Amino acid sequence: QMVNIFMGVAILLLLIACINYVNLSTARAMLRAREVSVRKIVGAGKIQLFFQFIAETLILFLIATVLAIALIKLLMPLYNTISGKSNEFELMNTSVLSTIGITIAGTLVAASIYPALLLSSFKPILALKGKISNGIGNTAFRKTLVVTQFSFAVMLIISTLIIGKQLNFLRSKELGYDKSHVFFFRMNEVEKHYEAVRSALLQQPGIVEVAAANASLANFGSTTSDTDWDGKPADKDFLVHPVEVDKNFFPVMKMQLVQGKGFTGLPSDTLGLVLNETAVRNAGIQDPIGKSFTLWQTKATIIGVVKDFHYTSLKREIEPAVFYVTSTPPSLMYVRTNAKDASKAIAATEAAFKRYNGDWPFEYKFLDESFNKLYRADQRTGLLFNIFAVIAILISCLGLFGLATYTTQVKTREIGIRKVLGASVAGVTGMLAKDFVKLVAIAVIIASPLAWYAMNHWLQDFAYRTNIGVLVFLLAGAIAIIIALITVSSQAIRAALTNPVKSLKTE
Repeated sequence: QMVNIFMGVAILLLLIACINYVNLSTARAMLRAREVSVRKIVGAGKIQLFFQFIAETLILFLIATVLAIALIKLLMPLYNTISGKSNEFELMNTSVLSTIGITIAGTLVAASIYPALLLSSFKPILALKGKISNGIGNTAFRKTLVVTQFSFAVMLIISTLIIGKQLNFLRSKELGYDKSHVFFFRMNEVEKHYEAVRSALLQQPGIVEVAAANASLANFGSTTSDTDWDGKPADKDFLVHPVEVDKNFFPVMKMQLVQGKGFTGLPSDTLGLVLNETAVRNAGIQDPIGKSFTLWQTKATIIGVVKDFHYTSLKREIEPAVFYVTSTPPSLMYVRTNAKDASKAIAATEAAFKRYNGDWPFEYKFLDESFNKLYRADQRTGLLFNIFAVIAILISCLGLFGLATYTTQVKTREIGIRKVLGASVAGVTGMLAKDFVKLVAIAVIIASPLAWYAMNHWLQDFAYRTNIGVLVFLLAGAIAIIIALITVSSQAIRAALTNPVKSLKTE
């Protein structure tokens, strides 16, 4: 799915670049009109001129392709770091060569035919006099291209903002437990000496508390449907996550018990169970405390209900979980540290681990890092969208710059007359910039519903998600308009500062 999404984004960027090339080529048409006219006068035919301009474009594209291949070679290590892959770029690979060929052919058709037709269609006499008819090169067509181009760019800006908002939502959402400054590891031989090691670790600086469980809080993993309870309907079956914990697990992880109590460390704990709210709700048990619940053919009593907490990605809803204790400690030790002495806590824990495990490697993970890994793919998606959005904006600005160049050339005499009649530099600049702001505003209006549809579909992958909100679209629109103003202001100010005598002294 992600490959298809980024393939689509790549095609969008190529379309933006093609539109940009068309705009810049047609903006330069006035500068090449006399050249074309002279060629026609000395005998060049329309077909010859058409293929001349196609050949010029092809040469430019081939140079761009060589630069692109060099950039790919240079940036491949960075790309592998961002994507988490280990790809190699093999130029002689058949699929790579075919992709390059299809890209050159496709962009050549999309970007070169219209400018070539325009440049080869000038009437020599009119062009030499500077009277180029609009015809095939009318401004409305170029404006449409700029609107299309900026629509793509605004869609990428909106997508980037929404992805960033969702990732911030995931990082800041209350999980139902405190994952900060907690690391965990598989105990191996330490299990046999758990209580002694726990007591020793609690004496070390930086270690606040110690607990144990048989699963990572970032992913409980195993499930079972081997359950029973009083009043269970014959057709009522659902999967639960069975999790072994010790008496310290709930308080150390700062989980809230909404009914009953937790485990106390007494032998009777093995006859009790703690369910999460979802398990109680799915089972339909009213007043669960003291009710019997059978797990794996072992009948026990519900002694507590823990408030629902997220123990996997927020792409999934909270599922039923049942917590139990046995006569032996679970396999994973959780150590809560303070931020100041975390390194000392890790060193002390490693020393205790090595005492019982010899040369076995001490491999630990911080709980918040394990949680963040659940969204590594989404974080990479967000980063790549940021990069693509910046590229799209830069290319779109070039297209807008081309249109601004063309517009100021066409309106040179109008600007001169306005200045002679008393128009100020600010007034002329505002008049020119106003038209471009309108184009970008239209692009924002077109792009917003399309981006909303696409990102709303993307957010459906998350059981818990942020609200898109209207602010995202307003911010994206403001960004696009500010960038557009910065892009066209240089040309607009330059045209407004031009001495009107220069523009009015010729025919």
